[in-house]
Amino acid sequence: MTTEVSRAGVYRSLFVNSALVCATLAGTLSVLELGLRYVHGEPLIPTENLIVRKVGLLRVHTANQYDSLLGWVLKENMPYSGGMSTGQYGIRMNARETRPIPRGAVLTSGDSFTAGSEVENHQTWPAHLEKILGVPVLNAATGAWGSDQIILRVEQLLQKVSPRMVIVSFLVDDIERTNFRIYGGGNKPYFTVVGGKLLHHNNPVPVFSGRANELGLLRSVLGYSLLVNWTMERIGYANWWRDGAVYVKVGIDPVAVSSLLMKRLKEQLDRDGVRLIFILQYGGGQIATWNKEPDYAVELFRNFLAMGIECINTWPTLKRIRDEQGEDPLKRLYVMHDKNRLYGHMSDAGNRLVAELVAKQIGQFQRLENGTR
Repeated sequence: MTTEVSRAGVYRSLFVNSALVCATLAGTLSVLELGLRYVHGEPLIPTENLIVRKVGLLRVHTANQYDSLLGWVLKENMPYSGGMSTGQYGIRMNARETRPIPRGAVLTSGDSFTAGSEVENHQTWPAHLEKILGVPVLNAATGAWGSDQIILRVEQLLQKVSPRMVIVSFLVDDIERTNFRIYGGGNKPYFTVVGGKLLHHNNPVPVFSGRANELGLLRSVLGYSLLVNWTMERIGYANWWRDGAVYVKVGIDPVAVSSLLMKRLKEQLDRDGVRLIFILQYGGGQIATWNKEPDYAVELFRNFLAMGIECINTWPTLKRIRDEQGEDPLKRLYVMHDKNRLYGHMSDAGNRLVAELVAKQIGQFQRLENGTR
C-alpha cells in the first residue's frame, strides 16, 4: 500500500510539474507573441493567417482578381500604368489606349508568355499578330495559368466575343500545371478522368483563405502566429514554411486531361465554324539547356495533331537559333536578368518572332484554301 501511495504521489508531482512548465511556456510564448505584434504594429488579437498574406496569389499579384471558373484573371478596365492596361473581361490592350472589345476578332488565350509579362502592351505577340494580320486580336491570357485554365478561358469568352479564330498557347510548363489544385498560392480548377470522361473539380473555385485543406493543419493554425512566422524567417526556413501552401498536386495525368479538354474545345469550335490553332512555347532557359523536348510535351503535341488541330511548335525554330547562331541571339528574344544570365519572359523581338510563326501558319492555310502556293 505504501509503495502504491508513494508511486501515486510521484505521478501527481510529475503531472503538476509538467502542467506548471506548460503553463509557464504558454505564458512566455503569449507574452512574446503580444510583444512582437505590438512592435510590428499588428493587431494584438490574430485576425488573418500570415502565410496567406505572403503567398496568396490574389494578395501578392494585385493585377489579378478572383474568378469563380478560373481561380484568377486579370482585372477589368485597368488604366494604363507601367506599360499595361486592360479592357472588358480583363483582356489586355494591344496599345496604350483602351478600346471596346469587338466581336468577330481573333481570340488568344495562354499564360504569362501570351499575356506579355515584362513587355508593354504593343510588344506582346498578340499585339504583333494584330499588326501583321490587320484584324483585331484579343489577348485574354493571364499569368500562372495551367492548360486547363487556358482552355476554360476560351470557353468562357466564346459567347461573349464570338471570335472568328481561336489561338491557344501553352508554355510547356502549363501542361504540368494541370496537375495542381493550388498553384502559386491560388486555388484553381482541376479535372480528373473517370471512364474516359472529364470530371470538373473546384467548380466554383474556392477563394484561397488558409483552410486546413489548403495549408495543412499545422500551417493553418500556426500561420496565425507572428512569432512562428518571424522565427521561421530568422532561422532561414521561411521559404519552406510558405511553400507548403503555394503548390499542391492532385495526382492526375496532365496529358490525358489536356487532350480531353482540347478535344472538347475543338468539337465546339468545329460546330461553330471557328478555326483553332495551337502553339507550344518554351522558356529561354529550356532552349539553352535541354537537349530535347520533354516526352509529355511531344505526346500532347502528337495528340493535338491527331485531332486535326493546326499546331505550331516553337522548339525547332528557337533551338536552331541557339545551335547555329549561339546563345547571344537567343538571349535577345527574352528579357534577361541577373547580369544577362537568367532568362525571363519573351522580349519584344521574341514576341514578334512568335507572331510571325503564327501569321505564317495562317497564311499557309489561306493559300491552300485559295488553291495557290
